[in-house]
Amino acid sequence: MHLSFNMWEDHDRLANDGDTNHKVRVWDSNLRLSEPLWEDSLKKMVDNGMNMVVIDLGDAVKYDSHPEIAVKNAWTTSRLRSELAKMRKMGLEPIPKLNFSAGHDQWLGDYSRMVSTPTYYKVCSELIGRSNRFI
Repeated sequence: MHLSFNMWEDHDRLANDGDTNHKVRVWDSNLRLSEPLWEDSLKKMVDNGMNMVVIDLGDAVKYDSHPEIAVKNAWTTSRLRSELAKMRKMGLEPIPKLNFSAGHDQWLGDYSRMVSTPTYYKVCSELIGRSNRFI
């Protein structure tokens, strides 16, 4: 499931720059989560016998170590822990996922343009280290 939708850099809008049209980066700085859809999806998964859910976290969580990455209205880490606990009680094993692939790391904001630098690896390491507490 996607909690975050800023995983890749979409170019599906045209911008008119004077005489030329060109595709522009599509980015949503707000959490695009429908709470009713989230709840309904979890219920339907259980109703249909699913027992595991991989969740793309991305910038939809306000990480304690790097809150600057989060979109507006992102879940707090306590909200994430609460949702993961709820899923476990429903019989679903949540697998939180952080995607650091250079083609899917747009959720890292400015850090996504620092691939292979000490700063990039430090941020990734901090996010992974702190995220282990969710599992």
